[in-house]
Parts: sequence; C-alpha cells; structure tokens
Amino acid sequence: MAGPIAFAQQVRECTDRLTAVGVNALGVLFDLTSHRLVRFATALTHHQHDGEDAVQTTLVRLAGEPQLLARADCPGRTCCGWSATRPS
Repeated sequence: MAGPIAFAQQVRECTDRLTAVGVNALGVLFDLTSHRLVRFATALTHHQHDGEDAVQTTLVRLAGEPQLLARADCPGRTCCGWSATRPS
C-alpha cells in the first residue's frame, strides 16, 4: 500500500485528470480509492451496503462537480495532516 503522501499525489493526479477530461477519468479514481473509501464509510455506517452506497453517491457527485475535490490539498485531513482546502 502506498504511503499517505504517495496516495495523496495519486489522488491529485486523478483529480486533475477528472477536471481536464471529465467523467471518462472517473474509473481510475474509483480503482485507486474505492477500497479505502468503502472501509471508511462502512466504519461510519456500520453496514457494508450503506457504505458502498455512500461511496457511489460521492463519486457520482464528484464526476459532475470535480472542482469539489480539485480544491482539496489532500484527499482527507487525516491522510497526511495538511489542511483540507487549498488557499484561494
């Protein structure tokens, strides 16, 4: 498994690609993040299916509005300890 910094960089690259080419780049982001996101969402919901639904809903929203993720410095505050948004 990649370390937090390498993972954050991979997510950044996927986000940049999603912003540039649109929904066709979503598959790579899904492949990179889905296992971690489903585990996290399942821990929050306590139900595997609810966690999967939450991740699917989130990724669909990101496909339509990639700038939501593009503004983030890091895919999550806890992944590498940086602030969650880029300075304007």
